[in-house]
Amino acid sequence: MLHLLFISVFFSLSDLELMHPIHLTVTNVDCRPDETEIIFRFFIDDFENSLNKTLQANCHILSNKESDNPLIIKYIKKNFSLYYDGENIFKKAKLTRKENEREANSIKLYYTCPATPPQKIKIHNTFLNNLFKDQKNLLIFSCRNKQEGFTFTHNKTVAEYIPE
Repeated sequence: MLHLLFISVFFSLSDLELMHPIHLTVTNVDCRPDETEIIFRFFIDDFENSLNKTLQANCHILSNKESDNPLIIKYIKKNFSLYYDGENIFKKAKLTRKENEREANSIKLYYTCPATPPQKIKIHNTFLNNLFKDQKNLLIFSCRNKQEGFTFTHNKTVAEYIPE
């Protein structure tokens, strides 16, 4: 729980407009009986830089016309996989909502995909690894009223888990 409190406070700081001292993304995966919701949270400047560098694009996340930009979806699917019992369920994910949190210089992307609770999961996460050697990607997986946390780094990009 202390990690969650730190993350909430960190993303709510208002003096992060220009720079921030750490490179962090946070992903929440909520496994439900018929679907899984995945919420990604990025610092906007880091996300734009990584997206544009990876895909040789020129996206501006805060502009309204970028909300459904296929390059954003392509970047997310290139750098994140969620396997339930050997099947990458994230391939079927649909972007359902986007929230810009200007005061924290962050963006939240909400995805849902049809899926039933798995027996085994495997997660691949390489967000922003192309920019920062100190990049940390935190993920909180919730299933059957239990939570498990994972930290992905430049050297650790895959995690496996068997929910009880």
